Amino acid sequence: MHGVFANPQVVHRGIRTTVEHPLSGSPDLVRNPIALSATPIERYCAPPLLGEHTAEVLREWLGLTGDEVTELAARGVI
Repeated sequence: MHGVFANPQVVHRGIRTTVEHPLSGSPDLVRNPIALSATPIERYCAPPLLGEHTAEVLREWLGLTGDEVTELAARGVI
């Protein structure tokens, strides 16, 4: 361990967690330092890949159709 994960408080609180990432193996992340007894955070996800959620955001948040997203990809916009 080194850096932030060697800090005694971080070690004591168990703030270090490891996740699986498709390109980076098993990177360590910092867990939420707040422990909620009724609604604990039990699942941590790896950071997304570049562009992994682009089509989803364009469709669900900006209202583009699947065809519009495909057209943007074909033109090299996304």
